[in-house]
Amino acid sequence: MLYADDPSCGFDVNISFKIADRIFCPACDSCCTIKDCKTGKYFSISDSERETIESIFEKYGGKFPCV
Repeated sequence: MLYADDPSCGFDVNISFKIADRIFCPACDSCCTIKDCKTGKYFSISDSERETIESIFEKYGGKFPCV
C-alpha cells in the first residue's frame, strides 16, 4: 500500500529501477522503504525482498548503504 511520508532514509533517482513507466528508488540506507517516483509516495517491502533488490544491484556493481 502506498502512503505519504517524509522518511529520512534518503532516496536518489540515480539509484533506482524501472518497471514499465514507473521508477522506484530503494532507500539508500538499506531500510525496507521504496519510493514510487511517479507518485512521490512510499511503500514497505519485507527484509527478504530488500535482500533480493540489494543482490541485483550488487550484481551490477551497486552497494548499500549508498548514502
